[in-house]
Amino acid sequence: MGLALNSSSDSIYSQSEIIDSADFVEETEVLFMMYLDGDNNLNNVAWYNVAYAQFGLTSADTSKISVVVLIDGNTEKCTNPVGDGKSYLLKLGAYSRNEYVYRGNNLALSTYVSANTVDYSDTVNWIYNNNHEVDMSSGETLYNFLYWSKNHFQAEKTILVLQNHGGGPYNELTSSISSSARSLCWDETTDDDKYLSTTDVATAINQTFGKIDMLVEDVCLQCSIEEVYGLRNSVNYLVASPNTTYGPTYNYDQVIPFASTNSPSVVEIGKKFIDYNYEKCKDLTLRQSNTKLNDPSCMELSLTLVDCSKTDIIEDIKKQTSQLADAIMESGDRTSLLGHIGKLKRNNSGYFYGFLFSASFVYTNDLGALSYMLINENDSAVSAIAENLLSDLSSIIVYAWSGGKEHNWYYSGDSTYGDLNSFINSDGSCPFGISITAARLTGKVSSGRTGYGPSLANYSSWSEFAQNNSWADLLANYKNN
Repeated sequence: MGLALNSSSDSIYSQSEIIDSADFVEETEVLFMMYLDGDNNLNNVAWYNVAYAQFGLTSADTSKISVVVLIDGNTEKCTNPVGDGKSYLLKLGAYSRNEYVYRGNNLALSTYVSANTVDYSDTVNWIYNNNHEVDMSSGETLYNFLYWSKNHFQAEKTILVLQNHGGGPYNELTSSISSSARSLCWDETTDDDKYLSTTDVATAINQTFGKIDMLVEDVCLQCSIEEVYGLRNSVNYLVASPNTTYGPTYNYDQVIPFASTNSPSVVEIGKKFIDYNYEKCKDLTLRQSNTKLNDPSCMELSLTLVDCSKTDIIEDIKKQTSQLADAIMESGDRTSLLGHIGKLKRNNSGYFYGFLFSASFVYTNDLGALSYMLINENDSAVSAIAENLLSDLSSIIVYAWSGGKEHNWYYSGDSTYGDLNSFINSDGSCPFGISITAARLTGKVSSGRTGYGPSLANYSSWSEFAQNNSWADLLANYKNN
């Protein structure tokens, strides 16, 4: 029996009727939901992730995990494209033995969709009524996918993966239902200047599951305090990077079997994302320059697991960031202190690579590394607040690593790891891996898109975190050029 469902009258999503002709409810221990936006130059990466997830299911306990996918491609943006560029709603199945060969780190497949995978695309009107072309940059599309997943699966643990490009903090409050600037996930078939915002993601989750156990952002530059604050009431844990990421490096072929074996906790699953990413990326590097005193962009790769359920501590971090901005602006040594924001200088221990990130619109700093530097300045008020920030960041950052070829700086899973061991607390906790908007991006060419290098005078309207926060005044008055 099919379903004809209307959302509640107070919902901002799905004002029209949703038709769902699939009639099943499946119980599972782990529901793994993959929102794979390949409708740009990441078409092939999105399909590779489908392949790796199906490969993971070959060694998973499929009685304990269900993997569902909404994928949208774009064959015009890729050389030798995979797929036909259309949108599909899939419940993934494991590859049979004759469907794959696994050669080192490369997956060579006769097909990207297993014969055991079920296609539900023609059972929902929001796909078939749109000729298999959904708008992945719309919060309503994410809502529809989560709504479908919630209706058909009863799960003990819920994990959502968002995969595409990410741009870092910018105008997170604006919903893509009307218009939005880039946060993550854009759709070039529909509108290449419209994106999902943190508000879109949080709202879609709140109106379907209420709250999910873990959000995995398989995108660049999204592990910011602005993002964490915006997600605090919709996800318990966040896996994301404050930096550039390579794809595919989230290793679904390993995470999915682990998540289905011996009933690991959500935290244990999140840690495996970090461990597997570290193994894949530890010998890679984004840049090789090591001569600049103030390197204008990140050098290393990183990934962080954040406990977003500690909403009181996240609120404290916002307050302390505001207090830190006030203390800096009131300091007699303001010029020196401001020098750490947007450009992290070296100290006697060596260069601080990997803590200054060139996002799509702004430079961001690792908030913990920024605080670490400010503690050592000669201003007691600034130092005291920075100490408190480090403590609170250590409380919500569960696990993190940053590094790459020849430069491995921190890894909270092992207090002996890295060249600067003083960065790691004696208990193995780590205050690094979350960024904050730090300076206006300069010299960025817009290529016809809006929003690059915006005035930081508008930062107070970018996110909930920025509202009623003196950090906005500091950026507007001192870091806007």
